[in-house]
Amino acid sequence: MTQDAFLESPESIENLLKPFDDCQVGMVYGRQLPRPGAGLIEAHARLFNYKEDSYVVSKESSHCLGLKAIFCSNSFSAYRIEALRDVGGFPSRVILGEDTIVAGRMLRTGWKKAYAGQATAFHSHSYTIAQEFRRCFDIGVLHAQEAWLCKEFGGTSGEGFSFVVSELKYLLRRNPFLIPSAMLRTFAKFTAYKLGTNEKNLPLKWKVKFSMHKNHWNKPVLENPACLNDREDRRSA
Repeated sequence: MTQDAFLESPESIENLLKPFDDCQVGMVYGRQLPRPGAGLIEAHARLFNYKEDSYVVSKESSHCLGLKAIFCSNSFSAYRIEALRDVGGFPSRVILGEDTIVAGRMLRTGWKKAYAGQATAFHSHSYTIAQEFRRCFDIGVLHAQEAWLCKEFGGTSGEGFSFVVSELKYLLRRNPFLIPSAMLRTFAKFTAYKLGTNEKNLPLKWKVKFSMHKNHWNKPVLENPACLNDREDRRSA
């Protein structure tokens, strides 16, 4: 758990661990609820991404889910140590999304990923538009530098469109005056993501300015990402 998440009920940890009864499950992540006092835009993001129904994803079923197959969050999750070691642990040279990379590696190598809808914790963020921009820029960087994620599991456009439609309906019923702000956020996030996916063509000073995780750009290159991807390709063959 991250320091800003807290359990919703005494049974949350127990419910998080139940999917490990299946010995093929390598990781489980729980349902994140909007924190008390969360605004509507903040709350919708959690309600859209973390629904009540639990499910398990395998290598065979992952292809019909797109990037949703590897969606997860370390803010409230658990790992089978054998599975985590089997895929080389968490990568060190990534801007964010080490949990997503581990999920992808596990599915590639035959492990399953589970979502426990009955394991609940409060965790959400009230991001400004600038913070939303920076976070989505970093997500774009992740998908550019770890291109195998989108190549193997699919792109983001379908899920992104569904999110926008859902958000509009949610705000129309509750507070239509927030729709302009939501649309501005959508434009900012889309622009930032596209810039992130083209980070190789941007000057370093722009990357640092656009990024939420600015220290990433100061790290020495310990390993060639292309070599890491080739290694993963050989492992999954």
